[in-house]
Amino acid sequence: MLDGSVHVAKNDHTMSIRQAGDRLVRDVVRTPVHLVGADVWLKREDLQRGSSFKMRGAANVVRTARIGPQSPGVVCASSGNTGLALAMLTRELAVPAYVFVPARATGGKVEALRRLGARVVHVPGDFSGVARAARTFASRHDLLYCSSATTWDFIYGNATVGVELLEQCASLDEVFVPIGGGGLAAGVGLALSVLPWCSRPRLVGVELETSCPVREFLRSSPAVWSPCVSVADCLDGDLESGAIVLQLAEDVLDDIVLVSDADLLRAQWELARSGILVEPGPAAAFAGYRAVAGRRPAGRTAVLVTGSR
Repeated sequence: MLDGSVHVAKNDHTMSIRQAGDRLVRDVVRTPVHLVGADVWLKREDLQRGSSFKMRGAANVVRTARIGPQSPGVVCASSGNTGLALAMLTRELAVPAYVFVPARATGGKVEALRRLGARVVHVPGDFSGVARAARTFASRHDLLYCSSATTWDFIYGNATVGVELLEQCASLDEVFVPIGGGGLAAGVGLALSVLPWCSRPRLVGVELETSCPVREFLRSSPAVWSPCVSVADCLDGDLESGAIVLQLAEDVLDDIVLVSDADLLRAQWELARSGILVEPGPAAAFAGYRAVAGRRPAGRTAVLVTGSR
């Protein structure tokens, strides 16, 4: 097993990731990689359906549960992209979607959720409280709860990013991935760790320097969230209770790099110069790569651009 606290055999992880890849053929696209500089590849999930990697996990949850027109509905907690992916899928299936969002969430993403037919529920407080409210609502009304951080099928969907990446870029030395809710790092980490690659690249997580619960967890400190104001609220580190990334972190993460808002904005600007227009949050892995590029041996590196917003 990968970890004593994860009671799933390695072979079961492998099978679940491969099944997710087969299951998602009709819902996601195989996103391209983009070479920038010497031996640095960007995995372009900004070109995914829904403009985010979250479509992979959400679709795997919905397809695995065989959600259809007779289903009572699906619930998630989201600051944006998970809800948008779920709303797109449920609209196609004529199934109600309930998206619980922080009270501070307003503007474009909330309006987009409503245009897609989702029922948006604002909840005061931090994101972990939003997730608790969503989970309670789902349980009370016998609805499917879809969490990007705690639902294994969501993690297996995310893992398909790692599978594609290593099929597209052979002999990588390092992969940089952001850690917000932790679902992408957990999924990509599983894909790199349990599938039979010739060699496993190092996985480097990227967190905000003002809120880095996974790094603190790996240092044997409690994974405590500290409220912070950032240009990238998707990276605020408010982990949902039971986040799978904490179960897997010691086995799949080789290093964690911390970045500032200034680092995120510089990375966003550099990506824009290459014609890649994203918000600061999706530029986090590139910011992490830039922060350490001159301090470690050069090698073949992949950086995940997680979405456009």
